[in-house]
Amino acid sequence: MKTIIINKDSIVKSSFGIVRYTNKIVDHLKEKIPNNIIFEEKNNFYINNLYKKISSKYILWSPSMKGPLLADNHIVTIHDVINLELNSKWLKKNYLHFHYATITKTARKIVFISNSSLNRFCSYFYIPNEKITLIKSSNESFFSNIKSLRPNNFQLKKGSYILTIANSSKNKNIDLIIENIAKTKINQKELSYIFVGDFSIKHQYLLKNQINKIYFMKNINNNNMAWLIENCIFLVSPSLQEGHNLVINEALGKSKNVLCSNIPAHKEFYDGLCYFFNIEDNAGFVDKFNFLLDFPSNEKKTIVIKRTYNDVAEDYIKLFKSIN
Repeated sequence: MKTIIINKDSIVKSSFGIVRYTNKIVDHLKEKIPNNIIFEEKNNFYINNLYKKISSKYILWSPSMKGPLLADNHIVTIHDVINLELNSKWLKKNYLHFHYATITKTARKIVFISNSSLNRFCSYFYIPNEKITLIKSSNESFFSNIKSLRPNNFQLKKGSYILTIANSSKNKNIDLIIENIAKTKINQKELSYIFVGDFSIKHQYLLKNQINKIYFMKNINNNNMAWLIENCIFLVSPSLQEGHNLVINEALGKSKNVLCSNIPAHKEFYDGLCYFFNIEDNAGFVDKFNFLLDFPSNEKKTIVIKRTYNDVAEDYIKLFKSIN
């Protein structure tokens, strides 16, 4: 098998979920093929020039959609097309379209983490079937072996708050919560709402006007995040698009109820495990939200691990071995 150059530049400024996905797979690769792994953290221009000289001996893996456009034996993993679809900046959007269109032509293999990401991406770009590889993401909990610790100076009681872990990007659809949360019973029941992530001043202001007891938290470590998930009433995730959405995975791993949008990725990974609502049905969102407030101990679903990160790493190794 050829030696694998892992393009760590690929995950710079990527989401927490993508970074975690990459690191978990890399940990398993280190154990399984320790003598066949090289980490390259220099810029893509350097990688491209270095790689062109040694391409017959090496494979370059870019784990997160970004990578050099001209490298040989290049494997690129595609998680979603969120930045392309929801980016409001014309120049950035057109650059991404050029980048994706070019890299799909020049890369040796294109890996997709879900059927939903594959279908979405191929609605924009043509990829020959021989280039496409589906390596589905894991539903293994990242927090299963992490000790839960209450955040410092956190005064709320267990089971007294609703939780959303997201940010202000358009994809996370926080506007839906802003528009509808006052119609729910959260204020009537004097419950709190915690938002974990990087939220804009505008979103914070609008949410504070709708919710009586609200808290914003960011830069939370894994131990504190595990505690917040473990002790919430339920998790809310109203995303417009995802490739997987690992936050839901963590909540189900803690046997928590989840209210989420019925987008293809959520249905693909969590069908039968969550309370779904149509992102265009505001009344449906409010009804499901209130149901989970009124019946917080209603039948909770615990995710059954059908696919581990070890399984994902094994599939990558099979792919690497197939490259001559």
